Amino acid sequence: MFVFEVDKAQETYPVTGKINVKVPADVSKKELQEIENVLAQTIAISLGVNTQQIKVVVDPATGESTFVAKSNDPTLTREMQKFVQNKDFTKNVNKDINENSENLPARIAKMLAIDEVKVNSFFCNNKINNCTSYSLKM
Repeated sequence: MFVFEVDKAQETYPVTGKINVKVPADVSKKELQEIENVLAQTIAISLGVNTQQIKVVVDPATGESTFVAKSNDPTLTREMQKFVQNKDFTKNVNKDINENSENLPARIAKMLAIDEVKVNSFFCNNKINNCTSYSLKM
């Protein structure tokens, strides 16, 4: 006789934020997807996590981008939050953008950069119940 247990849903702890990026006014949907991929890859590299843990959505009209980094480990999430709040995060991500933008058209790769990062944390004492916002400017 086999007994199966239902997997318990794991709680995830997000670090979310908004970043302002320079995006050409005439960017296509395909180019926008590539920009989102480069940003997700670059943020993942900077945080030392898998790209599957990062989601980035860019508003082409405003350049405002939302990112979410998720983990099932609240300690890792706190470390990600601290890292993103560090004043060098923007500089490091911009450096990594240049290194990871080989698939972007040259006109986009030249101008793609983060101007500002606003970070939100939605957990406190291992519970998702508090929102703290931080802003870092380049």
